[in-house]
Amino acid sequence: MTTASGCSLTDNFAIAIQILLAFIALSSLLMKRSKENPKRALVVWFFDVSKQATGAFLVHISNVMFSFFNRENGKRDPCTW
Repeated sequence: MTTASGCSLTDNFAIAIQILLAFIALSSLLMKRSKENPKRALVVWFFDVSKQATGAFLVHISNVMFSFFNRENGKRDPCTW
């Protein structure tokens, strides 16, 4: 969806940024796991990571939904936030 300002939430740049952010988040969690002492079991670590990923996903979806419902001058503009 492209707006009059040329902004799009689903263009190649936006998707690349989302992939980069996901990579950084997962990398930091893996680095943290490698440094912890004593190490938690892999299953426990996975459940902790999945909890954080679920929370981040829900916040991300709510932000996108809020941006879709944002109206400025009577026109929908998802890129204002």
